[in-house]
Amino acid sequence: MSQSPSFNGFPSLTTRVAFLIAAGWLSALLVFDLLYLVNDSGTLVQFASGPAFLDFGLYAGFQLESLWILLRPFEFLFLALDAGLSAGLSWLSGQVIVPGPVYPALVDLFGFQTSPALLSTLYVALGLLLGLAWAAWVKGRGMPWQSQVLLGAFPSLVYYAVLVSTDLLFALWVWVAFYLLSNANTGVRISFVWLAVVILLSVLTRPTGLALVGIAGLFLVLHSPRQMLGTRPGVLFLLFLFLIGFWGFIFYAPYYLVHDANGANTNYFGLLSQTYKDGLFPSLPEMLDAGVSWALLFLAKLLHAVGLRPSYADIHPLLTLARALPGLIFLPGLLLVMIKGNLLERIFVGLFMLPVFVAASQERYLLGIIPILFYWGWVFWEGVFRRLSALAHRLLLR
Repeated sequence: MSQSPSFNGFPSLTTRVAFLIAAGWLSALLVFDLLYLVNDSGTLVQFASGPAFLDFGLYAGFQLESLWILLRPFEFLFLALDAGLSAGLSWLSGQVIVPGPVYPALVDLFGFQTSPALLSTLYVALGLLLGLAWAAWVKGRGMPWQSQVLLGAFPSLVYYAVLVSTDLLFALWVWVAFYLLSNANTGVRISFVWLAVVILLSVLTRPTGLALVGIAGLFLVLHSPRQMLGTRPGVLFLLFLFLIGFWGFIFYAPYYLVHDANGANTNYFGLLSQTYKDGLFPSLPEMLDAGVSWALLFLAKLLHAVGLRPSYADIHPLLTLARALPGLIFLPGLLLVMIKGNLLERIFVGLFMLPVFVAASQERYLLGIIPILFYWGWVFWEGVFRRLSALAHRLLLR
């Protein structure tokens, strides 16, 4: 298996692999349809069954006629310049949560609330295309056809395609951005226009799209400093990143305030975040107690992020198993990519994980980087089994 710093583009999949991926999707959809699976929100997850996640009301309540709300960052800037930063921050903290407009636009355009079949079909089609792109990427990294099929019809990918939320849409923008940035590793000139469009769409889809702003800026400056700092297109693109970053940070600030409170109320293996922060071992010296407790909070959030966590509700065992088992691949993959991955992969995964450790930790936030974690997790376990096989062979020859 290739572990080279770059990959061989997105080679075409064989007909057999593409067919098996499509068959895997069809089988998964049939399972959802026949077993009446209920998720952590207590709602049915089934193709074309309508909204199946708790935050849907927030998105459905966003009226496209009220797009003037997108000017909120400029209102803040005007107020901060006129009355002072403290006045601007006070005004901002009182603003209501407003989602990005991309997903509400799709819900409204396709009439999802009254007739969910059309948008549900589009989501499944996009999910299948994304799965095929993932499979093509790992093929370019030299992974066997079996792993290509598994990744192309990955259970969580199918699940979030059926759920029809912002998760699949955001994962699509993330993977296109990763593909465009990967061109720099293979010597292909980056299209700043397309990259700007994808980053704009990601920020207009959900707050975590801001991670792509940091990823793109940091990677391109480190990888191609002369192009980014010494050419007009590079400087203009960095200016775009600054502007969209400022806009998104201010626009979603009320989001952060609410989710920060939610994150404080989220328990990790039965303990609240604040419990970890207050110290779990009061009998130890204060500094040691704080260090160990914060390390355990970091570990607990990491395990939650990869799906190795208990369920918050009485959900079907199949869903619990489908969420937990991939964590055995993702966890070592996440650690290994930060050690052996190329510059883009380390920056991409590192900054993408940052919101997970700042706010609440959930496995759905990692959907966009599943192929990277899957590949490096596969590399890890392949190395483990190869060493065990070699050890067993030596013991048998004694």
